[in-house]
Amino acid sequence: MAVSLHTTIRLDVEVGGVVANCPDNEYKVLFEGAEDIFGPAVAVERSITGTLHVHRLMDGSNPVVFDDHHFTLKLTRAELVTLTADVGRTMYFMPHYRDEGAAWATYRFIVLLESMTGVRGINAMQEHFLATIYLRDNSDGSV
Repeated sequence: MAVSLHTTIRLDVEVGGVVANCPDNEYKVLFEGAEDIFGPAVAVERSITGTLHVHRLMDGSNPVVFDDHHFTLKLTRAELVTLTADVGRTMYFMPHYRDEGAAWATYRFIVLLESMTGVRGINAMQEHFLATIYLRDNSDGSV
């Protein structure tokens, strides 16, 4: 396969069940809710004399930049229950722009499912829901 734009993200604590080397659970993404948040690890503080000190996490001469994500998902009730149970867990993640073929390792990341907010029903039968999830980059971690 080649890199392509999908209408879903993959997010799960295990890989390889449905598609080899990929997280099993797929969730529908509303693209207007998708957001990448790139941020360097920086801490700013003042000393007792008022001098400003900036501390940056560096890799050699390059700043370390983390890639966090916000997604608004359309979920069924079963998906909502599964995702709610996974909040606070470190998981495998494949964004909506990915290759599920030979280059899977390039597009599979380790993230922390930090939180899920704004859960609301979108139909009278309460069969489908919208929820915003916050994924924090955990590249150096393990699942």
